[in-house]
Amino acid sequence: MEKKVFIINNLSTERLDQKSFLFELAMEEYLIEHPEIFYLSPELSKPTIAGYEVAKKGKRYDIVIRYDDSDTIAIFEAKKGVLDLSAIKQVRSYMAQYGINSESETIIGGLIGTEIDPKTINEIEKSKDIFAIIINRYDSNGKECIHTQIYSPKIKIVKDYKKYKLIDANGFIYTDLGKGRLVYQIIKSYLETTPCTIAELQKVFPNSLMKKNNTIYDLVRENNLTPDDKEYSRYFHEPLQCIDGEVLICSQWGIRNVDKIITYTKQNLQMDIK
Repeated sequence: MEKKVFIINNLSTERLDQKSFLFELAMEEYLIEHPEIFYLSPELSKPTIAGYEVAKKGKRYDIVIRYDDSDTIAIFEAKKGVLDLSAIKQVRSYMAQYGINSESETIIGGLIGTEIDPKTINEIEKSKDIFAIIINRYDSNGKECIHTQIYSPKIKIVKDYKKYKLIDANGFIYTDLGKGRLVYQIIKSYLETTPCTIAELQKVFPNSLMKKNNTIYDLVRENNLTPDDKEYSRYFHEPLQCIDGEVLICSQWGIRNVDKIITYTKQNLQMDIK
């Protein structure tokens, strides 16, 4: 029997039986299967799983979420139980560690649990970059129901949400592109009009366009990335095909580095960007 998930806002309208997560790992697995739960706001509304149980310099992030509509990365710490002030302290340490090499994306912190104490709510509301999701699972006449409640900062993140339009060499138009998706589509469109090897593609889009990460990740000559690799969450997980194998495209593009590749593309690749 196929399970259906219902995210409901008013639990008082019908009788529901609580269906608790037995283990923290079970909660994490459920969240990974249902990324829509990570919707935080209209500006953070397109979540994708960028990694989970990501190991980096002694830190293990439970879940890393990328919001493609805002060039934002969220480091989520999941706890089966009450979220308290110690959870905020822990996720802030993860944010600081993750953000060391981030030159383009905004890093925010997220907590997920089944309960939250009042002091933690107050601390979140005073912050600029910490969110919490309270999640509880119920059963209603054989249908699985999820109730979520979001706690967010009262001070909004100030961020450049500019969207771009790309007109490629064939005249195809792509609109409403965030900075990362713009670069991904530039490279994708280039490959569609100019099939080439991985080495040739890396010459066209050199690492000098992206200061701290490889613009192109070679899946043929490098070991395949897994969620445990620190690089995993820094690339789009939709490989592009070259003549001799697949590549991943770096997602770390923001206001501080996207202008360089925009100028390069307009001058060298017969594409227009507006």
